Amino acid sequence: MKIADLDPPFWLEPDEPAATRQMISEAESRLGCQFPSEYVDAMLLQNGGVSSYAGYRNGDYFVPLPALLSLDAVISAFDGSERWGTPPGIVVAATGAHEWRGFDYRAGREPSIVYQEDEDAELEVVANSFAEFIAGLSED
Repeated sequence: MKIADLDPPFWLEPDEPAATRQMISEAESRLGCQFPSEYVDAMLLQNGGVSSYAGYRNGDYFVPLPALLSLDAVISAFDGSERWGTPPGIVVAATGAHEWRGFDYRAGREPSIVYQEDEDAELEVVANSFAEFIAGLSED
């Protein structure tokens, strides 16, 4: 499923300006990864912010979706990963209080989506890809 096909739209309200392809390319270069195409599509609509969706649901399993970080904030989180205890190979893309969601590149080019409830919790794999994550978005 593509970001543009979601109903309601992915972004709650267009609060932030859109990212540019150059901004995305520079972020990928700085982070040493290639973002999933669906994530790029979302950032080309708006550079971070609040989604219309409450979280990801797979049966009874539900993980809330906090605000997505802007590309600058993604880079800042990556630069502070050692200080915050984020494992190498993880790119944090959304945070809320002590929890975060991110891309796990440790297994290769196509990242899984991971979740950590707080700094002492185990890392959970939420979805095998960002496309799977998008397909499981829930409004409630």
